[in-house]
Amino acid sequence: MNVHFTEPTEPQPTWTAARIELLISLWTDGHSASIIAAKLGKPVTRNAVIGKVHRLHLQNRRATVKLP
Repeated sequence: MNVHFTEPTEPQPTWTAARIELLISLWTDGHSASIIAAKLGKPVTRNAVIGKVHRLHLQNRRATVKLP
């Protein structure tokens, strides 16, 4: 029986400098956390975006309601 063991690989960091820069850019442009998560790709989720926004102390945005 041949059993091959592979060295465990280190997990890649979720928040790289490039992803943080894109997050800040998209957030200041007014994109939602869901849209930002989709653009950043897996494993970034909507909740991860919201948490990072809070940790970066980015400005909160008010939701705008469009009336007919």
